[in-house]
Amino acid sequence: MITKFVLYGFVECFETQLLWITSHILLAWLDEYPNEVEIFIVMFVVPVFMNCLQLILVDNFIQNQFVLETNSKLNREHMQHVDDEQLERDLEREFERLVKSHSAERTYSSVDN
Repeated sequence: MITKFVLYGFVECFETQLLWITSHILLAWLDEYPNEVEIFIVMFVVPVFMNCLQLILVDNFIQNQFVLETNSKLNREHMQHVDDEQLERDLEREFERLVKSHSAERTYSSVDN
């Protein structure tokens, strides 16, 4: 809805310039054809083309948003997995250190007795 208001304001502000550009640049090649061809192009071909263009652009925008969200979610899951693996390695090292220190204490205590 906002885009319609923006386009309406744009057309109102630049009406004469847009009419000149349309008639002298965009549709000048249709002057050699009958008026029916120009009407067909303006009333059918251009709207179909513009709707297809809008559909493609919006679809690409939505797909890019989906891809970005999916990538960020996968990245978060990967980082969580990496963090879990790092935590597991740290715990294993700590366990090995404790086992070694405990076995060293037992060795020293058996030597003392």
